[in-house]
Amino acid sequence: MNADIEAIYPLSPMQEGILFHTLASVEPGMYFVQKSWPALGQLDPLALREAWRWAIDRHPILRTSFAWKNRERPLQIVHGRVALPWTEKDWRGISETRRREQMEELLREDRESPFDFARPPLMRFILVRTADDAYEFVWSHHHILLDGWSAFLALNDVFAAYEGFSQGREPESTGTRPFRDYIAWLGRQDPLRAEAFWKNHLRGFAGPMGLPIGKSIKEKSDGREKPEGSADGLKEVRLSSGRTKALKAFASRNRVTLSVLLQGAWALLLSHLCKRQDVVFGVVVSGRPADLEGVESMVGLFINTLPLRVMAPPAAPIVEWLKEVQARQLDIRQFEYTPLYDVQRYCNLPGDSPLFETIVVFENYPGVGRSRHNSDKRGSLAGRAYVRNNYPITIRSLPGAELPAQILYDARRFDEGAIETLLGHLESVWQCFIDSPACVVSDVLTMLACRDAEQKARKEKQVEQASLGKFKSARRKAIGP
Repeated sequence: MNADIEAIYPLSPMQEGILFHTLASVEPGMYFVQKSWPALGQLDPLALREAWRWAIDRHPILRTSFAWKNRERPLQIVHGRVALPWTEKDWRGISETRRREQMEELLREDRESPFDFARPPLMRFILVRTADDAYEFVWSHHHILLDGWSAFLALNDVFAAYEGFSQGREPESTGTRPFRDYIAWLGRQDPLRAEAFWKNHLRGFAGPMGLPIGKSIKEKSDGREKPEGSADGLKEVRLSSGRTKALKAFASRNRVTLSVLLQGAWALLLSHLCKRQDVVFGVVVSGRPADLEGVESMVGLFINTLPLRVMAPPAAPIVEWLKEVQARQLDIRQFEYTPLYDVQRYCNLPGDSPLFETIVVFENYPGVGRSRHNSDKRGSLAGRAYVRNNYPITIRSLPGAELPAQILYDARRFDEGAIETLLGHLESVWQCFIDSPACVVSDVLTMLACRDAEQKARKEKQVEQASLGKFKSARRKAIGP
């Protein structure tokens, strides 16, 4: 083995999927993660740079490259030492308006600069000084390295190391298990048991579903026309603190999680839109096995995206139905390490035919949205984040005093109005949970149908009024003053 190489081992299921979709994409930015946030006060750039170098030395995954050419299965290679891709810019003296424009341009150019899987680290850093006591920091990395949980752990290490370096002392280093221990755990699992579970989970499923809204997936995925415009669409609603508190109380009272309330609401929306009682969509699971000691502090890519199959019988009481959704989610956890391409193979789907085209993500890892160093005046995790995946629609939420619901979507395939309608429906389903806990599934579906009918009537009236206005205008011109 090369003296500069510490280890070579296989990829996790999600890593293989991300590698495949990134290489297959014709556009830059697939699975590119970019975080930026302000840093206020007397920042020490040298200490910050050394803190990142220390964190990269500490965690092998941050020094990892990937080899796939001429191989049946790809490998990841841990390097002993890597250069730190660090850029500093000084924008003091530039007007605030121009500075904002330059920052947007810098972020866009960064997103359009792909990483080379063969050249570690698959990350880079930009520190922009915007005033004597203000900076903007940008950290970009490929998603193949880290999930949200691991990114939080890495950032906490950086903040802790910065405290030490800025005070002239070496940071304390405690032991942590490397990502390769998780890969070894994967190798000890029984694929036959997993295969039996997934075949049973998906037995009799009618097949993938497109969403009949806006510019539908089916229209734009036949390969005959390349959609124009940006793929990066994002819409968000945020429940008030009062409604969030009520939704949390509903979840606690009925012993279901907020994650299940998001999944259940989306399942009902799919059932309504596709006119099917049997729906499947993707869920993102943490992938950290409870029987692997120290897994909570390991840094790498553990998450996996897997199909959740939900039946929505009309007469089912909504609370009992949500508990059933939660039970199915817990069943999946036993085999959450299974590669998605294996799951598709088990249900006889060809590799290029997706089992689902929407995924649901509830980010509930420890410390989400905060850091133990969050109160420090030098900065926090409260900044901007950008990430792209290969799914047309991603529904995302996370805990908070005001529960958010985001839809990330391919704007070339879905129009803004259709996505806003989906968000409105999602809010309405949550409100139905709060206001009518004794309802049944068909009550929710009827409510959604009524909302659609009302919206259709409003649009028809708007079209009628616009046509009438044009007619009156043309008549006035014909008659004259």
